[in-house]
Amino acid sequence: MKHLSILFLLAFFSVTAFAQVQIDSVQQTICGNSSVVLSATSSGSQHIDSTTFDNHMAGPGWSTTGAAPAFNNPCGPGKNSWHLWVGATQSTSRAIETPTLDLSSGPATVGFWMRYGRVQGQGLCEDPDAPDEGVHLQYSTDGGLSWADFPGPNTEPVGNLNANPPFTTSTPGSGGYWTPHSISGHQQGSELYFWNKYECQVPQSALTSATKFRWAQIVTSSTGFDTWGLDEIEIVYGSINPDSVYEWTGSKTGLSNISYTFPSKNYSYDTTIYVVNNNDPYDKDSITFTVLPRAISTFSIPGDSSCVDVPLHFEYTGPQQSNLTYQWSIDQKIINNTSAFLDTTFSTAGTHSITLKTDNGTCQDMTMKFIYLYPGFQMPSYSISPAKSCAPAKVNFDINSGNYDIRWMFSPVLYSTQDHAFYVYQNPGTYHPKLVISDPSSGCEVELDLEVIIGEKPSAKIVAAPASASPGTTIYYGNVSTVNDTLQTITDHLYEFGDGTTSTLQNPTHIYTATGDYYPKLTITTNFGCQESDSMLVQISQVSINELADHGITVYPVPASEHLFIEAEHQLPEQVSLYDVNGRLIRSIKPEPNITRQIINLSGFASGTYFIEIRMKDKILRSKIMKE
Repeated sequence: MKHLSILFLLAFFSVTAFAQVQIDSVQQTICGNSSVVLSATSSGSQHIDSTTFDNHMAGPGWSTTGAAPAFNNPCGPGKNSWHLWVGATQSTSRAIETPTLDLSSGPATVGFWMRYGRVQGQGLCEDPDAPDEGVHLQYSTDGGLSWADFPGPNTEPVGNLNANPPFTTSTPGSGGYWTPHSISGHQQGSELYFWNKYECQVPQSALTSATKFRWAQIVTSSTGFDTWGLDEIEIVYGSINPDSVYEWTGSKTGLSNISYTFPSKNYSYDTTIYVVNNNDPYDKDSITFTVLPRAISTFSIPGDSSCVDVPLHFEYTGPQQSNLTYQWSIDQKIINNTSAFLDTTFSTAGTHSITLKTDNGTCQDMTMKFIYLYPGFQMPSYSISPAKSCAPAKVNFDINSGNYDIRWMFSPVLYSTQDHAFYVYQNPGTYHPKLVISDPSSGCEVELDLEVIIGEKPSAKIVAAPASASPGTTIYYGNVSTVNDTLQTITDHLYEFGDGTTSTLQNPTHIYTATGDYYPKLTITTNFGCQESDSMLVQISQVSINELADHGITVYPVPASEHLFIEAEHQLPEQVSLYDVNGRLIRSIKPEPNITRQIINLSGFASGTYFIEIRMKDKILRSKIMKE
């Protein structure tokens, strides 16, 4: 439901003063922040019918189907809110008809606001410029079988020559036909081509109990030519008492056009307006409005102009409402997009309209904006590499500009005009460099908003257990690497074990078959393509039991049974560890200082092969033992 005007609703409601008033105080429903205009008449004057098109249609019983009018103000604002516009769309009959009216009680007047299109050429606002392309005001008393023009004199209104409100008419136009001007300069100085008021006295022959009126354009060139608009139509019969003074709610005084705006809230509420006529005859009346939360349809637009084939982004900018729905239109054609934003490109030059219609379930709103697209522009291809990386990061910006002028804007003061440029981002963050492309031949300039995301470097860490072992022992590797920002995750692992073999598992195992010092390396890669590495030392060695004696160490008995004895010539080693065949540590002992013998209890251990590791101050000795 759009902004309503009480004049539009006068088919349902009118404030009329009689000695004996018979008025239904019908509750009206409107949307918040809408303006309503109330009017009052007395001494037998009464509104018969009226319409303002503010809800994108005519009043009950009116006929506009053949005219296929637009109600979205395609050529600028009208007298009040939305108006009716004819000629911009394909139509079978450019005529707007009222319902059948009873005018048998006396003299009547038809009042309305009208303007002709004043843009030369073809389009939504093209001008009637031939003598027979004007608008007729006609009446019929036989149900529309025959029509006759209102009698003259046909006079143009005097007053408004402004394209934007407020519009003021000092002398309304009258008659039944208004001849267009063929010269553009004459059109710009004629009130016919601007919004002005018309007041036409209904002829005596039309004062019947079954009278219809219509605004009709009998001769036109084609669709997109000879356009015109109507607004604020009001049909009144009877005489008006000019001495009547009305007092309205809010200490407002006057006969008509008393305006009220009801604020929008997050809920529906009722409000009542009262009017009192303190003159003779005394009378009063009231009307109650239910005010609904309004819908908003404001949206952002990337400037007043752009170029063909350039991506454009339009986005709703009003308050968030959970039940709000969106409907986008391009050049008055609804497109299949119900999102809060619209991404599109235009392939044809000229002025294009973008419309957003919103609906919150009870109220509707609509906003139309225009953008001009320059011709002859073809978007060159460009690239950013990498668009995601880790600080510090060198980012390459490349384009094939051809005959266009370009600027890579890395900051408000740092830029490059080269096709191949780079910029080093030292710190993590999300950056929005811009690419400005200018076409010297057409004057078209496009500014593209780019995005570069720089994350923190990940921290790689490799661990291995055991880090010292004998050949054939299973070494368990683990990844304890970390990523310090929420945008990155580790996607790839590469282990290089130092013996020519690799693994891409996150936590692999590995068996070394030969003794030696190995330096396995782990390289991690994130979803930003960032890589970091870490390495460590793994020692693989082994001596026989007999060779331990060369180092002053004796281990016996071999094979062992319940106990294993370790003796040293001078002092036992710093640490003695016992591993099973899979390399798992099962016993670790630190001998007390100044002793030369250590006993290891093997009871409870299964029979089989074990490895003993003897850690000296300057070396590590490993040997295999058997348990019975």
